[in-house]
Amino acid sequence: MLLCFAVHAQSPGTKKPESHFTEGLKAGQDGQFDRAGEHFRQTVAYRKTLQGMMLQRNDPGTLSLFTVVDQLEMAAKAALCLNILEDIKSKKIKKKEGKALFKSLHLSDQSQFDAALKEGDKAFRKYGENPSVLLARGQIYLAQTEANAALDDFRSALEIDPALGLAHYYLGRAYELKELPEMAFDAYNAALASDQLLAEARIRRAPLAVLAGKFETAIGDYNQLLPALPHGMGFYHRGFAYLSTGNYSAAIADLSAALELSAELDLGKAVEAYYNRGGAYYQTGQYELAVDDFYEVTERDSTFADAFYSRGLAYAELQLYDEALFDFTHALTLGADSAKCYFQRGRTYHKKRKYSVAISDYQEAIARDSGNTMAYYYKAFALDEASRHRQARAAYRAYLDIAPEDQSEFINYAKRRVRSLR
Repeated sequence: MLLCFAVHAQSPGTKKPESHFTEGLKAGQDGQFDRAGEHFRQTVAYRKTLQGMMLQRNDPGTLSLFTVVDQLEMAAKAALCLNILEDIKSKKIKKKEGKALFKSLHLSDQSQFDAALKEGDKAFRKYGENPSVLLARGQIYLAQTEANAALDDFRSALEIDPALGLAHYYLGRAYELKELPEMAFDAYNAALASDQLLAEARIRRAPLAVLAGKFETAIGDYNQLLPALPHGMGFYHRGFAYLSTGNYSAAIADLSAALELSAELDLGKAVEAYYNRGGAYYQTGQYELAVDDFYEVTERDSTFADAFYSRGLAYAELQLYDEALFDFTHALTLGADSAKCYFQRGRTYHKKRKYSVAISDYQEAIARDSGNTMAYYYKAFALDEASRHRQARAAYRAYLDIAPEDQSEFINYAKRRVRSLR
């Protein structure tokens, strides 16, 4: 399915959204303001059309998330143009300067940025305290990737009207351009506080919320977006947020949905989706399914060290100890967290009653992470089971010296063994 509709010369509603926007700009620069308004309203209404297209599509992958975001961005531009038309109608902006503004925006839309700024210069200077005019110029700077100039205009617009949702939205866009995600997140928060219907702000805030670890915000955003815009990357991000908050069943459902829409995932995200779903399966005790997902990861990326480590954990739970040992050892060669790998490999050798190599691995784990109290405990336990009683007693004492209070079961056992061993 393509992002297009059949074109009928007499009906603006059948054009593509970018055609509506362009025709609106052309009509505006020619002074046909009613006609321009019709086209801009059709562009804004495309938010709902886009939702319908996503809900009805039968061919995942034909609608990239970039396309979705771009079309919502176009709706934001059209909303700004409607504000300019309102100012022309109320005579806050004269028709002559209004025509120049639309011509300026049309030039910018064609990437003729210098010409756009020159064409609108008189209007920009004359109406420098009009928020819509400031946003129009800031939008040109933004398209030109002149982030600082854009920020100045968006901030000036907000000084005049602090509740202007579009201004907060464009401020967020400029912060993203400057690679300031936390400030962009705050700006999108303000935009949505002013106007909850700004889907373009919500679809940009949601992944930033995941990045910032604000998982509940991300989940809330995707709960609103996904029923209308069910895109693979949205399910991926919400699935990761659910996983991070311990809602493993919801994570499995979303990551499965993302993988069903794998053609819509960004490069490399399918591998991460399998890995994260494997983690959720592991946390819910579905070890065989976890093994399957981690296997899928290693087949797609043979250097994914954590996938081998995680598969080793699942194999160990299934008592497939030889397979677990292979994965922990291979994870070590790939550069996985060596303290964790040695500890888990030691646990696996321990379960196979290979005490000497288990003790050696526990010691390696301790050498790399002296805060791993359980490595101290299991080293003592392995020495004890190997009948190396004097060493075991000393090792239990070493464990007791550093054991945290929440390990009471292990502490009590270690104390009993210290008293018993001689």
